[in-house]
Amino acid sequence: MHVGNQRKNLCPYCRQKIASSAVNLSLQTLIDNFVSLQDKRQPPPPQLPKNEQEKAHFLNKLSAAETRSEILQKELAAATERRKLLESEMCNIDKLYKRLKHRQAERGRG
Repeated sequence: MHVGNQRKNLCPYCRQKIASSAVNLSLQTLIDNFVSLQDKRQPPPPQLPKNEQEKAHFLNKLSAAETRSEILQKELAAATERRKLLESEMCNIDKLYKRLKHRQAERGRG
């Protein structure tokens, strides 16, 4: 049976010193049963020789990585295009701002 050493000295709700505590046996039994089942669990019987399994696993990972790379490249292209549009808009806004500033200065003189 596993009993944790992480005992708290204070109650998390009322902050009073804990005078006594009891182990939750049903929860502890459930945890112990789960751990023992995990230890007994066998890997599935291989359908392919180990080298073929590793190759298939690698090819699956490679395919997923290539797909992700394509998606990221498309996102980068879209973001780059959006950036160009925003820079162009910013340049136009800057030109308009300068014109308005110039007109305002001319009106102030006149």
